[in-house]
Amino acid sequence: MPSSFTRYAIYYAPAYGSPLAEFGRRWFGYDPKAGTSIDQRITIGLDDAFVFDVTSQPARYGLHATLKPPIQLAIGRTEEQLAAATARLARRLELVTTGPLEVVNLDGFLALCPSIDLTALNALAAEIVEQLDPFRAPPGAAERQRRVTANLSPRQRELLEAWGYPFLLDQFRLHITLTRRLDDGERERLLPRLKDELAEHCTQTFVVDSICLYGDPGESRPFRYIHRFPLGAG
Repeated sequence: MPSSFTRYAIYYAPAYGSPLAEFGRRWFGYDPKAGTSIDQRITIGLDDAFVFDVTSQPARYGLHATLKPPIQLAIGRTEEQLAAATARLARRLELVTTGPLEVVNLDGFLALCPSIDLTALNALAAEIVEQLDPFRAPPGAAERQRRVTANLSPRQRELLEAWGYPFLLDQFRLHITLTRRLDDGERERLLPRLKDELAEHCTQTFVVDSICLYGDPGESRPFRYIHRFPLGAG
């Protein structure tokens, strides 16, 4: 059976219907489970056009944190096989807790990042990257060149060659992207308002208790939610 999507990724995404998931749907104006746009958007007192502009790029991916970056399936691999392998992996992984999320400036982007106790979280992400790598097709020349021309360290170049992506393993930092890269004025305008809007989500322990399979339908269309896998269910 041919695959339904051009690429696949493993994400952390908040549980559908939870307050954080609902914020993401409205902030980005997109529901990745339904695959539909959302009319009621959050503008937090700012101009609608400004909010649409700063969110239109990350909106394609939905509110998520990447655990295994998008991959094309290797020859002979199928979506069903990837889903089954992810389910088996999730059953033997344990949920992870960290310190609360906080809204931060991450290399010019605004993002939600867990604040402390990241060792177990980083180990979880590394396990997912490594165990599901047999499903990854090697990146093409164009994709490799696009990554290499970025401002990468020698270590990040090593990771790109070995795993197809430079920000993994010891270079990984879990983050939930909220905006495109901002200039100083845009960031000063938006950061305090986002902190206020997300304050209730930044006071509790952050828990990763499931992982999700998402698919890229191609042609720059938004990623779609496929399935959620509870951690430690086995």
